[in-house]
Amino acid sequence: VDAVKALIHDRMMETVFTELEAASALFTVAEPKPVAHVDILAGGRLALEEANVSLGLALAEDEIDYLVENFTKLGRNPNDIELMMFAQANSEHCRHKIFNADWTIDGVDQEKSLFKMIKNTFETTPDHVLSAYKDNAAVMTGSKVGRFFPDPKTRQYTYHHEDAHILMKVETHNHPTAISPWP
Repeated sequence: VDAVKALIHDRMMETVFTELEAASALFTVAEPKPVAHVDILAGGRLALEEANVSLGLALAEDEIDYLVENFTKLGRNPNDIELMMFAQANSEHCRHKIFNADWTIDGVDQEKSLFKMIKNTFETTPDHVLSAYKDNAAVMTGSKVGRFFPDPKTRQYTYHHEDAHILMKVETHNHPTAISPWP
């Protein structure tokens, strides 16, 4: 069973139950854990650095400084929920800070960020590209294909020979950054 199980499901998103009773775990309602606070008022930056590691926040040094400074100004400690939300909304996955950063290679400032370098490929060789960098998607010239579908007016199925272009979409999960913390 284990050998087959590994081949037929995505272990990151799915679970295989061999007994129906085990599936009842899907409907278990757990008690929420209590909200935890990180005591930066007493522990300072070190308290947030430790929380950064233990919670897996992956905060950058400047983000830690920002949080310590601003929660200290507010006169209160952040809770784990606030820290997790901040970390997610400002992650590389959502903000692309590294890909949009300025680069210096061997002491020479580079003209383009990594994103601009990627976009430059389209600017220099746009052949067969109908649309690019619109909502993280691109459309490339496809080929003529035969399709069978109904005519909207007559409602009769007919054969159509037409262009079928290729759509490529990258999902970057930018929703948490819909409201930018920077003006």
